[in-house]
Amino acid sequence: MKRTLAIAVLIYLAGCSMPARNAEPPEQAKKPESPGLAGGMMAPIFPRDWVGHWRGSGATESGGTLTHHFILELDIQPIARADGTLPPSPGSDSVYPKPGDRYTWKMTYTDRADKSKPTDVRDYIVIVRDPAKGEYVIDEGGGVELVTNELMGSIHSAFAVGDQQLVANYVFNPDTKYDVIEMRIATFKPGDQKPVGDAAQGIRSGPVQSLQACGLVRKKPAKDNPANGK
Repeated sequence: MKRTLAIAVLIYLAGCSMPARNAEPPEQAKKPESPGLAGGMMAPIFPRDWVGHWRGSGATESGGTLTHHFILELDIQPIARADGTLPPSPGSDSVYPKPGDRYTWKMTYTDRADKSKPTDVRDYIVIVRDPAKGEYVIDEGGGVELVTNELMGSIHSAFAVGDQQLVANYVFNPDTKYDVIEMRIATFKPGDQKPVGDAAQGIRSGPVQSLQACGLVRKKPAKDNPANGK
């Protein structure tokens, strides 16, 4: 299925063999069914079904101009728990991750126009807070934890950098020939928003400053990933 990639942000985001697994805890078994997708497919479970190495190209747009083209790699892998077991991934006996489970969220940016530029590597970690409520955080290190929510099978995070507000979303599309993650990060400045309409309504409107977009394809099926012991 053809996907539009294009577009986006003035800045980047600123910024083993597998041991035996524990059985599902009772509270995890009560998690509601994942939301359905078109065609009767079920939405992928985050981060379980997202495990793998993803790669794709993207661009940024600001003021009607494409300002940057890049290659992005995203590596999502389960991190061993204190007892040596691994959080679930495709092919695991367990389905839903437990509160406290951690996964790598390593993003590597490469400039497509200037290959001499050093890569921008961001070793983030996804921490599961409450999978039943779709609550997670992306830990960027140094005490920076971005609140992240799973809503209808897609991942959303809203945060601020200085006077800029960023809204990021990631959508996993399994209904294409290849597994694809579509990433979008919109940036705007609340200070640019002006009152519109009746003042009593309290409505303000302003421009979207920029948008970053990228389409990522899983380079290798997660079930064949060495992290899964396959």
